[in-house]
Amino acid sequence: KILKNNSYHILGLDTSASQRDVLKRSKEVINRLKIDDLPAYNLDLDIFEDFRTEESVKEAVQKLASPKKRIKEYFFWFQIADSVDEQAAGLLKNKDYAEASRVWERSSEKDTAKPLLYKKNLAILHCLLLFKKNSKTNLDQSLKLWKELIDSDKFWSAFAKVYKLHDEFGTSQEIIDEFKSNAASYVADIYTELGHFHN
Repeated sequence: KILKNNSYHILGLDTSASQRDVLKRSKEVINRLKIDDLPAYNLDLDIFEDFRTEESVKEAVQKLASPKKRIKEYFFWFQIADSVDEQAAGLLKNKDYAEASRVWERSSEKDTAKPLLYKKNLAILHCLLLFKKNSKTNLDQSLKLWKELIDSDKFWSAFAKVYKLHDEFGTSQEIIDEFKSNAASYVADIYTELGHFHN
């Protein structure tokens, strides 16, 4: 369950969170769960239920402390890096998914590296919305975006650069390359899961 059990999703953080943020948030969530006060955060999309438990929080912290696991968690969650992402995230918070989608779409039309990272956010959003309802538009859009990103050397070089910016473990290029070679099969896992979800 790549998206539902994504560590950043469980902790209610975006991918720019530091290890310190991760530990601080995990303590906060566990303390609130102990008193039956289920916390909600800006990037909770009202799609999944029962994903934030004491066990899932501990597991999230473990995954984010392992360079090999962390890159996968990072890849499959929202990156809020600039004003465009912040605008879209604000719309997600208000459950205005269509408008958030349009914000990233409009900003991803330029042929530079940054719009490719908007497209990754957009592909994740389309996939998440497919868990809400089976929509041919979201399906077609997400498949088209993932294909474009996975086949794009420009995207991978932009992704590696941004990843290293937030990486406190000094992850080797080898780990990034290994992740890249498995990325298509991880994306396929999401569609397999969606297939089971929608029978």
